[in-house]
Order: sequence, then structure tokens, then C-alpha cells
Amino acid sequence: LAPGDELALVFDASGLPPPPAGFRRSLFLESHGWDKDADRNTWQGHRLEPLPHRGMGSYADGVPFPDDPAHRAYRERWLSRVVGQD
Repeated sequence: LAPGDELALVFDASGLPPPPAGFRRSLFLESHGWDKDADRNTWQGHRLEPLPHRGMGSYADGVPFPDDPAHRAYRERWLSRVVGQD
């Protein structure tokens, strides 16, 4: 995570009943995986790769990110941030 990063969630809640008067609905996001935070103490924090994924035993174990059409499309659409060396 670095300055300017964004997480956007879009979902249809129109099928849910309205909350009672005086209440509001809250959302809880549970994240699975590692969050690379651009910290110099994070392994490879200055670069996008290697991408964390569920198949890794530990973050630096060398198991590559899956390389199939679905994962390539994901990378092309969502991994657009440029991280510089400075």
C-alpha cells in the first residue's frame, strides 16, 4: 500500500431490507494475503513483483504468481501502479 492507492468495492445491495430507523449498515472487508506496503523493511516492498498469492507457503518462497489467462487479465486491469526506486 502506498500513497494514492485505492480500493473500490461495487456490489448490489438493493435486495437487502433497509436498516431499522436510526441504524446504518456497515461493511466489513476481510483481506486474505499479504499487503505490500512500500516499506523498506518489507521484502521487495519497492516493486510490484513478486505478487503474493494463496499458493505461497511464505512470502519469499519463490512460488510464482499463477500465469493463466484469468490472472494475466487481472494483472492488466488492476495492477497499474508504477512504483519508482526513489
